Amino acid sequence: MHDLPIELQQIVLMKERGRFLSKIPYFEQAGQAFIRDLASTSVMYFFPREEIIQYSETITRELFCIRKGTCQILSDDLSEIVGIYGEGMYFGEAGFLFGKQATMTVRAKTHCEILVLDFDKIKSVLERYPVIERQITELQLTPEYYDTLLQSVEEIMKSEEQDDDTLKKKYASLTYQGRRYAKKSKCYIEDFGNFPIYAGAEKETVEEKLLKLSKTKLIPPTPRYRGAILPSNPLYIRWECFRFVLAITVSVNSSLLFAFLHYKKELWILSYILGLFCWIDMYIRLHVAFYKDNLKVDMLETAKHYVKTSFLIDLISCFPWEVIGWMVVSPFDENGFYSNSEALHLYACLRAPHLLQLYRIPLAFSFWQSGIATEKAIVTFAKFFLYCVLFLHFSTCTVFAIACPPADLFGDTSNYLLPMIKHNCSSQSWVYHMDYTFNVVYETATFTELYSISLYFATTTLSGVGYGDIHPYLTSMKMTMVFIMVSGALYCGYVAGTFAAMLANADATRAAFTEKKESIQLFLKSQNITGDLYHNTVNFYAFKWIRTKGIDQDTLFEYLPSSLLGDISTIIYSDLIAKAFGLDIKRKQRRKSVAQNLSPLERTLSGKLDGPFFHKILRKESVDQLETDGGFIRLLARQIRPCLYRANDLICKRNDFGSEMYFIEKGEVEVLSQDELTVIIKLNAGQYFGEGSLLFAEPRATTIRAATNCDLYVLSKKSLDETVKYYPDICKQIKKAAEMKREQLLQRTMDMSKVQKNVSATDILMNDTGYIRLYKHCMAEEENKAKFKDFPFHVRIKSSITQFLISFLLNVIRIHNTTINPESTVRVVYQYTSCLLIIILFWAITYMPSVFDLDRGIFLFTMIIEYIQMFEIILKFHICFYDESGSYISDYRSVSLSYMTRKYMFALFIYSGF
Repeated sequence: MHDLPIELQQIVLMKERGRFLSKIPYFEQAGQAFIRDLASTSVMYFFPREEIIQYSETITRELFCIRKGTCQILSDDLSEIVGIYGEGMYFGEAGFLFGKQATMTVRAKTHCEILVLDFDKIKSVLERYPVIERQITELQLTPEYYDTLLQSVEEIMKSEEQDDDTLKKKYASLTYQGRRYAKKSKCYIEDFGNFPIYAGAEKETVEEKLLKLSKTKLIPPTPRYRGAILPSNPLYIRWECFRFVLAITVSVNSSLLFAFLHYKKELWILSYILGLFCWIDMYIRLHVAFYKDNLKVDMLETAKHYVKTSFLIDLISCFPWEVIGWMVVSPFDENGFYSNSEALHLYACLRAPHLLQLYRIPLAFSFWQSGIATEKAIVTFAKFFLYCVLFLHFSTCTVFAIACPPADLFGDTSNYLLPMIKHNCSSQSWVYHMDYTFNVVYETATFTELYSISLYFATTTLSGVGYGDIHPYLTSMKMTMVFIMVSGALYCGYVAGTFAAMLANADATRAAFTEKKESIQLFLKSQNITGDLYHNTVNFYAFKWIRTKGIDQDTLFEYLPSSLLGDISTIIYSDLIAKAFGLDIKRKQRRKSVAQNLSPLERTLSGKLDGPFFHKILRKESVDQLETDGGFIRLLARQIRPCLYRANDLICKRNDFGSEMYFIEKGEVEVLSQDELTVIIKLNAGQYFGEGSLLFAEPRATTIRAATNCDLYVLSKKSLDETVKYYPDICKQIKKAAEMKREQLLQRTMDMSKVQKNVSATDILMNDTGYIRLYKHCMAEEENKAKFKDFPFHVRIKSSITQFLISFLLNVIRIHNTTINPESTVRVVYQYTSCLLIIILFWAITYMPSVFDLDRGIFLFTMIIEYIQMFEIILKFHICFYDESGSYISDYRSVSLSYMTRKYMFALFIYSGF
């Protein structure tokens, strides 16, 4: 609703959520104006069944209000169900009001609609209503209310029997203990000591669900309810796939019967076998459970639901309507059962309602495309291909069935126009002209021949207006062909439009990213920003597209609820945080982490703290507190953000003020010396830097540069402060350490300003910098030239020739190893020219054999093009490329090896060149 005016948004949200919010005790006495503003800040989340909504011991300022559905209260280790929350109830008051850790873990039992209020967002609303703000503040300053919350949680949890292992986990460090299964809560759990992560629930079987409902007396435990089938049952899904194929087979078989092959007893037998499966399907669907607010498994309800929805159409499409034909013409004659061809033709026409089974096809494709993980392009292509084949087939059967209707049952049927398939056709139909139009012999015309001609007639009509070789003489035939032509035009337009939309949507991300890049270019040009800065900015966007394909990870999880976002962040960042902060956590490594084995001198030169920095500024008991507090890592992990750097980009510069800390996910970074000319040390994946600026907001001690393309994670001081503010003692210790660090820096600056060293001329000469270094270099060259003149003539000649040959070979090697930028103007022009020459070559190669004439000029031109292609093969060994990580590969060895091995391109060019 972001496109609506603000006033209209508030009216809609007030209508939707106002009555529900006004029932929350904290806002019962508030007026309609406050509720309207509160509704505009609330967020509605939809949780599927068995999803965690809130973890215990995590900190979030959210109040969760259950609008629809039922939630379960789990024990701290997720192993038991200790309570139930229903519609209209709420939880999360400890974090919402007091900024404390959550007191319980809550999981969605059914599909739930949860209205979430974030205290940080409603602060601005409370400022406009001082009375309500004062009431909330008084409540927050009342410790008795918080104690009451804790007591109520203890009452809920008191049924849980904590054994010794549970108590040990409560105070254990965050050590990975593996994956386990809890039988009572029916879920899998990954244990990190007292910090469990929900890893999915085990699905209940139908029998277990019905047994549970019978125990709650919602349904009686009678045998008639044991036949309910869940829609998600794998066996039922397989049956639906079989039913999908069955519907296609029945419709195709019925159309062939009434159009061509009514005399085939094999098809009639197949029809009745398939019909038996259709009746079995109707019986099964009487027992399939369905969702209406919740899962309905009562067999009486499932039967009523099926009768109200699709029972009638299934009955019409499965009923053997040829029984009505038996009343007109008996299926028995002197030749036996089902031997009268005219009667069989009538029976086949009466089976036309069986084509209605095709209604299952769009339903099946809709279900197939409903999954978010389904490849939509493949499904869409399969759907349109199937529709096209079925449409052509039914049009083919229609154009022949109208020309050759059922024979006169009581007339003379001894002579057939088409004796092979026992058909008599209208004398004015297009079939009567096939003898001279398609050279057809009526006495020997087979089903395959007639079906092919009918398919040709239907296809030409669907795709256009026909070629004039077949004419619909009958009025009924003309009306039918008009319908087929209009349907074909509409269908072709629909298919073309759908595929055009698919192509546009497939390239939508690239188009949006390209538009953003072009906007940046226009802005830089409008501000007269050119040179290296302009090219570096544009190249960064090209690099970002290669690495991310336009996906912005910062906004990718924007609409996820806090529980899911916390799980994802914890899994990604927990090992980085634990390592940098010095917390005792061991979990399955997602990457090969390099140990931070730096010498004391290297640590000093690179500006790093001595060891994990929390151990330097916090007391031991504070570190122990964080090691047994899973909520800290979960909260801090949500504050980390990813960023990308290209090779040779400066990440931070010496003496700049910064407040971020960086974790290296991929790539290498270089720590430079004070003159930024020497690399002191390289840091690899799994290491970190910048912790001094994060904790103490001190200037950068060194300049850090990306040695390769790097994936980094950033933690800012603001984010750290947002996390530790919920831990007052730790926050005080960090602030105290930061003040002491600032005092040390100030004292060091004052000491340096007092000590002034007199620099003498001798000291200047001792430093090989600037003009002194240049002067020494020139003097050394002059001295070498003077010594060279004193050598004999033959020695000087030999030395000159040797130097010339070495220089020549080095230049040849340098030219041979030279690589070409794929985006250079010469490369682009040559590529388009090569494409044009290949088109001309294709025309020339196909032209000469087709006219049986070898033109010397054209042949010579093709040979020249082929030599140019062979030169292109050599050229492609020198064209640079970007690898999968976005790194620009420019050395000759890597470029040539990549061309040799990349998708057989070298072999393809060799084959086309020779």
